Amino acid sequence: MQSQSSWTVRQTRASDQGAISSLLTNASHKHIHFDWLNVLDLLDEAPFLIALNKDGPVACLACQPDPPQVAWIRLFAVLKDVPKYPVWDQLWKAAAEDAVKLGASQAVALATQDWFIPFLKQYGFIETNKVIFFKWDGDPLPNTQGPGIELRKMATEDLPAVALVDQSAFDPVWALSLRSLRTAYHLSSLATVILKG
Repeated sequence: MQSQSSWTVRQTRASDQGAISSLLTNASHKHIHFDWLNVLDLLDEAPFLIALNKDGPVACLACQPDPPQVAWIRLFAVLKDVPKYPVWDQLWKAAAEDAVKLGASQAVALATQDWFIPFLKQYGFIETNKVIFFKWDGDPLPNTQGPGIELRKMATEDLPAVALVDQSAFDPVWALSLRSLRTAYHLSSLATVILKG
């Protein structure tokens, strides 16, 4: 088992993509946030920290503020022989400090695996929501057309207005940034808007 003094921490860069991909493949513990953004596309954005020893990466943590005031923990991964709590401690303290400097007023995580919950609780995270997933099997939708209402396919030029609606409809922690909405739009098979006349 490695000691805390056996690794160094630094911000990732685009050239780390292969090393991070390998770390994710070989990690014994891995938290990846359900998100529209691909975490490997965020290597140049702080805070995305990597812990390295003489052999290469042993752990990483990413929590870039998006939207600007909310630092979602997008990724935490650690190799088997690395002490998980000490490396988390070192990565989280540095990442939290960086996120605050970038304007984040809160950090949040969607803990989808039980092993990750103690890491969060140890640093004062508290459970505030339960996420419930719903599934639609393609049944016919009810008629949403009415007087003065138009339903149409969303267009790229609608995205800034959709972002404003999203940000006014949800608390900041659940609102999507324009960047996330753009990514979601391009990945979607169907996107619609309702216009009120």
